[in-house]
Amino acid sequence: MTTFKVTKQWKRKVRRVFRNMASRNAAPIHSTINGRARYVPLLAKAGEAGRIAFVHESMDCDCFKSRTVSHVPTPTVVAAWQMIERAYEGAEGPTSAYFAKPSAEPEGYASADLALEAFEDGHPYSVINRSL
Repeated sequence: MTTFKVTKQWKRKVRRVFRNMASRNAAPIHSTINGRARYVPLLAKAGEAGRIAFVHESMDCDCFKSRTVSHVPTPTVVAAWQMIERAYEGAEGPTSAYFAKPSAEPEGYASADLALEAFEDGHPYSVINRSL
């Protein structure tokens, strides 16, 4: 059995490693507040007549792509944060959620099964990602 001698240098190195890990993994409260605060100008810019368009685009692991645009009353910063968080909650693939002007994004829902389209087009082994 080998013995291990704890030296001052070893203690310093371990302390430095743990300090670096803690600084990388910790999310201090001010970063959360700053993250939410960046939504204020975005909501102000995207709002029109008290309404805003919330756009959520996603594609699951089976290459089923969907895009939902809903016009909602301009939310508070906390409500906007929750809308974004909820959009990413059950994501199975590439997902994006953002706010836009209601005049730029018509309200509605669109979807496409890209794997089925590839099969019908004669190239079942390569799926072409396209916008909806």
